[in-house]
Amino acid sequence: MEADGCVPNCVTYNALIGVCGRARMEDQAFGLFERMRAEGVQADSYTFRALIKAGGRRRAAEVIQLMEEDGCSPDSSTYNGLISAYSKGRQVQEALAMFLKMKHQGGVPNAFTYNTLISALCKVGERKQATKVIEMMESDGGELDCFTYSALINAYAKGHQVDQAFHLFHKMKQSGVVPNAFTYNALVNACEKVGEGSRAMEVLRMMEEDGCTPDCITFSSLISAYAKGHQVDDAFRVFELMKGAGVAPNHFTFNALISACEKAGGQVHRAWSVLQDMLQAGLTPDVITYSALISACEKAGQCDKAFEVHSMMEAAGCVPDSITYTALISACTKVGDLTRAFHILEHMKKQDISANPHIYDILVQACENCGRWEEAFLGYALMSKDGKQADEITYSALLKAYEKSQQWEKAIELYRKMEQRNDISVSYAFCNTLLSTLWRSGQFSIAFEELKRALEEDMYPQAKEPMGNRIDNGAFLALDLRQFTCGSALPRLVLWLCELDKNSTPSHRLPSHLAIITGSGRLSPSNSSSTVKNTVAAFLLKVQS
Repeated sequence: MEADGCVPNCVTYNALIGVCGRARMEDQAFGLFERMRAEGVQADSYTFRALIKAGGRRRAAEVIQLMEEDGCSPDSSTYNGLISAYSKGRQVQEALAMFLKMKHQGGVPNAFTYNTLISALCKVGERKQATKVIEMMESDGGELDCFTYSALINAYAKGHQVDQAFHLFHKMKQSGVVPNAFTYNALVNACEKVGEGSRAMEVLRMMEEDGCTPDCITFSSLISAYAKGHQVDDAFRVFELMKGAGVAPNHFTFNALISACEKAGGQVHRAWSVLQDMLQAGLTPDVITYSALISACEKAGQCDKAFEVHSMMEAAGCVPDSITYTALISACTKVGDLTRAFHILEHMKKQDISANPHIYDILVQACENCGRWEEAFLGYALMSKDGKQADEITYSALLKAYEKSQQWEKAIELYRKMEQRNDISVSYAFCNTLLSTLWRSGQFSIAFEELKRALEEDMYPQAKEPMGNRIDNGAFLALDLRQFTCGSALPRLVLWLCELDKNSTPSHRLPSHLAIITGSGRLSPSNSSSTVKNTVAAFLLKVQS
């Protein structure tokens, strides 16, 4: 063109930049723009829209600056391109700011503008902001269409707000907007998130009545809904419906079926059969497939079978993740093979796979249950070294380990750490373990101090009063031990008896009858015996003798 003496104009450059933009040739598009400016060719709004398409969200701000330098005001189409670019990159606040700027400068948003922005806000869970945009849309005379409703229903699905999703769906139909397959899939997905398979099946019926054809996403989500609801037989019935409808299953379908077997208590044989069906369908199992199958073996207590699946996984070149190793470690702990469990943890670290807190919970709890306290403490030390914070499960297991090994100083130290954590609720169950540790270690005075502090902090609501709970018939003064264990009941009982003795004077006589409520017996709902009742009775007999 130039060799023939023809000078490129704005239309020429726009066509070239447009080609580069559609081909995502970002550098070439911007290079052409720089050449265009150097030759004194004035860009127009189409030029900048093509640059936005080429550069996407990463260079959207740069395009705005270039427009301002050229004195070119963005039109509605340009703003839509900028909002779309930011939305695709999940930069919703930037997209929202561009939308507000568009309105401020007199731009007129259309259905594309609103739907793009609403959809982007919904995808990142900003339902409140999406609702505000909808209100602006309606005030501008716009109406919600199928795309808008579907995006909002999908947002409620992601937020596990299934009732709100159904409410919006019914509002959609009442408004005369016809749902499509995406709408129904979003509604089924809402049911799947909370494991409501029966409700999801109702959606399938509505879908078919409205002439919408269920696809692989529909059936797979429905299977997953039943899986999460531990309804394995229903999940397989949906699978048969899927095959009968001629819909080919995918990875998600088979993974959901294996997950259903795992959640139903580890139906290994059934899960294994699903794996064979998956292979026959020409699909390659992924990390989710193998992890679910290993978890099924773990639930069934088949540790060797779990490692057999792990070997298959590695032979297939599939890399295990944290979920895979969690299931393997849990499988080891269920058969008491703690050595192997710790070896897996070490192997994870060599593979640079971060262990999640749940793995440490499993290890520490298993060690405590087996009476291998030093290994429980080792698990906690490794957890701290790995930068993971202990939770209630870890602390409970450690306190029990300190109780059984009578390491009362360590127990108090750990208890104080728990109290300093704002995200940990220190309940009476933890206090019971600490009191039991102190009492069994002969630290009676410290046990009394901790108990008094716990009572003052209202940790035992049923034992608020220093003298115990009164039964208002004038005959009894009662001590309520229903929130105490064998180990913590004795310090509470002794403290109560001491308080009775202290308050008993010639001018202040005690009631003729005293009662101790343990949760079993004449004054309790159950007449059966209990370990707390037996412990208290044995202690009182010892005191009398």
